[in-house]
Amino acid sequence: MLKLFKVTTITSIATLTYILVGVVRAKFTALTLGPSGVGIFSQALNFQQLIITISSLSIGLGVTKYVSKYNTDNDISKTSGLISCAFWMQVIASFALMLLTLLFSGMFSKLLFSREGYGFFIFIATVGIPFFVIASTGESVLFGFGNYKAFTKARSFSSVLSLIPLFIFISLMNINGGFIYLAVNGILTFSVYLYLLDKSLPKNLLKEIFSVKNFVSIRDNFRKFGKDLLSYGGASFGAGILTMANIVFLRSLVIKNIGVEASGYYQVVFALSAYYLTFFTNGLWSYFYPKISSIKEKGEYAREINNAFRFCAFGVVVSIAGLFLFRHAIIHMLFSAKFTASSELFATELSGDFFYILSYIMGTSLLASAKLRSYLGFNLLYTVCYIGFFILLLKPLGLKAITTSYLAANLVQFSALLYYHIKKMDFRLYARNAMLILSGIVVAGAIVFIGSDDILTSIFKLILLAFWLYIMATGSEKNKIVDIAKSRLKLIFGANHAG
Repeated sequence: MLKLFKVTTITSIATLTYILVGVVRAKFTALTLGPSGVGIFSQALNFQQLIITISSLSIGLGVTKYVSKYNTDNDISKTSGLISCAFWMQVIASFALMLLTLLFSGMFSKLLFSREGYGFFIFIATVGIPFFVIASTGESVLFGFGNYKAFTKARSFSSVLSLIPLFIFISLMNINGGFIYLAVNGILTFSVYLYLLDKSLPKNLLKEIFSVKNFVSIRDNFRKFGKDLLSYGGASFGAGILTMANIVFLRSLVIKNIGVEASGYYQVVFALSAYYLTFFTNGLWSYFYPKISSIKEKGEYAREINNAFRFCAFGVVVSIAGLFLFRHAIIHMLFSAKFTASSELFATELSGDFFYILSYIMGTSLLASAKLRSYLGFNLLYTVCYIGFFILLLKPLGLKAITTSYLAANLVQFSALLYYHIKKMDFRLYARNAMLILSGIVVAGAIVFIGSDDILTSIFKLILLAFWLYIMATGSEKNKIVDIAKSRLKLIFGANHAG
């Protein structure tokens, strides 16, 4: 658990920058576009991310794995050939989907926004897709070389610089400028990554990747590396498409049945969940995934999952409490008073986050253990539940149907994954962690579903949270938290004193 905490802390620099930029973006678009504009812009962004997911072919994991392997073997030829193969595969896929979007732009406008008129701008947004995809592959290459410092710089710089075209195009062209921003931001992001890749990779490797030799050898490189890259990322490819397709499809139903403003209200809780959960998912991918991939003993497998459960359960319950109790202030600070209606969505959205992160841990363990069919099957189960619950609840609950179905689908997936792990993976949930999860559900549920928003009730809920943390944390965990806090404070004040 301590190692996972440390890795999460290290990777949080890029994550924190991304979140801060996201906060600025959310505030700016809320003030300039309003709920309706935010509803359209967020749906366009989700559609772009769906096309990026498809264009990427989910070969990033394979790129990281094989770059690391060939770099260890000091085989420059295979390294450059592999990266070149990945590049051309994704470029071809990207341009094919851009052409598809252009040919059926009117249909996409109707499907996404329940209105015509955005077809051309949807195509404009897809112009940034090949650039985003290649930048993402650049991240995988940096991970393969173990250069996390360069990754942090690239992610942070590109995030900050993205605000410039955002301000310019939306200020000048309102919502239409938002579509143009999506294209320009892709080009800008690619430029940052290309520059840092050139500075960070071994000398002449970038030239080797884009050399005439590798261009001429496209077919040979595909035969050597293409099958391995595609097969390695096959399950995550299907799961990634399902996840993004869920979001785009459900938001299109919200826009069609409730209105585009409702999509803007939902964006508030959707964005907040995406921001804070990234702190946990980044740590899981950086430490938990490779750790599970290398495990050979069943006892160690159960120990790592239990440690991840424990770390995430504590962190997410605290996050849920903070976001819910201060939701009104958060809405006004990050968005505007026009988005107040979104406060009704926080309880079910945040409750769904608790089961989501626990399911994410077990799903990641299946992927790392090469249980690819099972991994894809559980993602399909989640899709069916999410869409099915939403359709059933849409009429009686209105907009709350989308967050309630999110909660219900994650609860079903968590239960199914836990059962599978116990029955098929010889997993044993530690008794103290079972108690932690059950008590966490009770405490989080009491905070978000019981009582009012008056000061005394809020204070009582904070006391309940503190009591739960004190009771459920072990003595060693408390000591580690205190030691880490002291070391961080010493580092901060020591640096200030030195300055």
